[in-house]
Amino acid sequence: MKDKEQKKFVIKMFILFMANVITIFTLWYAAAYELNNNKRNVINAFMQQQYLMTNRFSGRVQAELEKYINEGKLSYDDAGKKVAQDIIKKETNSKNNYMFLYDDKGVIFERNDSVTSKYKNMSIKNLFHTWEYNGGKNFDNMKELVLNRESGSDEVIKDNSIGREIVSWCSFKVKNKNYILGISVSENYLIEETLLNQHDTRIIIFAAILTAILIIISTAFLLHMYFTFKKVVNMEKIITEKNIQIEKFISKLSKMESNFKKASIYDSTTGAYNMEFFYSIIRKIDIPLFLPIVVILAQIENIHDIDKMLGREKTDKFLNGLVKIFMEKGMVSRIAYNKFAILKVNGDKKVAGGIIDYIKSKMNNYDFICSVSFKLLVKNEENDDLKVEVD
Repeated sequence: MKDKEQKKFVIKMFILFMANVITIFTLWYAAAYELNNNKRNVINAFMQQQYLMTNRFSGRVQAELEKYINEGKLSYDDAGKKVAQDIIKKETNSKNNYMFLYDDKGVIFERNDSVTSKYKNMSIKNLFHTWEYNGGKNFDNMKELVLNRESGSDEVIKDNSIGREIVSWCSFKVKNKNYILGISVSENYLIEETLLNQHDTRIIIFAAILTAILIIISTAFLLHMYFTFKKVVNMEKIITEKNIQIEKFISKLSKMESNFKKASIYDSTTGAYNMEFFYSIIRKIDIPLFLPIVVILAQIENIHDIDKMLGREKTDKFLNGLVKIFMEKGMVSRIAYNKFAILKVNGDKKVAGGIIDYIKSKMNNYDFICSVSFKLLVKNEENDDLKVEVD
């Protein structure tokens, strides 16, 4: 029985532990999803704004190129260099935020003069190959669109030291010559500027606090279950020991009963115990082990009138039938001519009430010719007085 209870307890602990693990996993999965989703939304929104800004700026560059070529009579190469010098260089061009300008031949401007000179006279196709050779990634979409002179936006890695970049570019023509103007912003730079890290930190802190609360609550509940289980085990142990004591007492009582039979402890008429034996038993069981002790006093009304009316023999037969009913519910003693005591250990008022109801129903079934009144005595505590008085 004990092993079975321990097994049930371990299963309950395991179920609670797994429920807690699943809850924490779900919480952090939701937090990670929120972080990634929020980051993706910020990047997509920025990419749209960046493309619109690139489109507006490309219109300005296109107008300046046409002006330099048509009015200034400059060559395409000189016009491109002048636009880079007068317009593009004056915009923000740093490691994390820069512009670039390409034409059919290749790179006109890329980030700054130093980087531009590095890619001088390099075709756009070779430029992509160079980036890929140096560890760049995710160029498939951008390469296809740029080489086909189509506008667009994408996320690429040109330089591993910078990381992922958000790039938007616009394609336009000046006469018969194709140009690509673009803006690139480092993703890490965008995250810092938009305070996205602070949002991520708040979500992580919130998830960590919820995790700590879940762990504390589940730990407290597990401890409560553990101590409750220990208490139940101890109670079962106490009950088992008490039952053993009761069994030992019953065994001793049986021996006493055998001895008392020899000493005429029974009422000769009804077979119930006599008054002397009743008081002897009351003294012996007056210990905490048997509390509460219940004594039901059953008094037969008008017994003398029945004697006169039916005769002593029929009265005795009637009493014997009544005592048999009493004996079904406890130890019965005859303590007076018309009074019997029913003794019940480890009982209470509710149990006594059930016994009285049972006796009454039995009497109704057998249609007894007299009435019986009942009186209830209960000793709940060791200091209570259990006094059975005989009229």
